[in-house]
Amino acid sequence: MDNLIGLKDAITGIVKEMGQLKQQLSNVDLKEQDLLHFIEFGKINVRDGYKLAKAIQEIRSERRTIKNRMSQIQTAMAFKAGGQIPAITDSPIYEEHNVQYLKECIDNLAGKGIKIDVL
Repeated sequence: MDNLIGLKDAITGIVKEMGQLKQQLSNVDLKEQDLLHFIEFGKINVRDGYKLAKAIQEIRSERRTIKNRMSQIQTAMAFKAGGQIPAITDSPIYEEHNVQYLKECIDNLAGKGIKIDVL
């Protein structure tokens, strides 16, 4: 009986954490939108442009961490619903997020007239 109570508490904790993560994701998305609006409407010099790029990079990293944790929780919730348990890993959720993917993004931007030399 204690095992069932422990399992129920664990599931309740997982559901609560998912709700908290959704709120965190919403807050991060709002921060990102604020930065993008500033870029859209502000007058930006080179120094500020660098600071904005770093801020967006940090926000995207924070967002990725939240989404990775949400994915792990969704895996646990699928198990609760009777599904199979896929491997839970700390590696990136999306395998395509690697150097080759970054190169493809840069090539896509170049095709749209935006030249970036970072590789």
